[in-house]
Amino acid sequence: MLDESSNPITGVTVQLKNGSTSTTTNATGNFSISVPDRNAVLVFSYVGYENFEAVAGRDNLLIHLKARNNALEDWVRHTKKGERNRWYG
Repeated sequence: MLDESSNPITGVTVQLKNGSTSTTTNATGNFSISVPDRNAVLVFSYVGYENFEAVAGRDNLLIHLKARNNALEDWVRHTKKGERNRWYG
């Protein structure tokens, strides 16, 4: 799992589409997941990047995730005490 500059991305969620099986990528962007058959679809998701789907059909997948233009929007929340907390999402 790589970004647009071919740097590995750690912590990308890899999930079997319409299933509960999932894993995450390691420090080198690699992952391993069991799928029911070679036609299974995997969904890759990571904060700040567009989701990507791929058919599991091969033993080795090389995937580059594309960054979203509006990846993180800054939200300010006012608490009852008047404190300001900054939330990202």
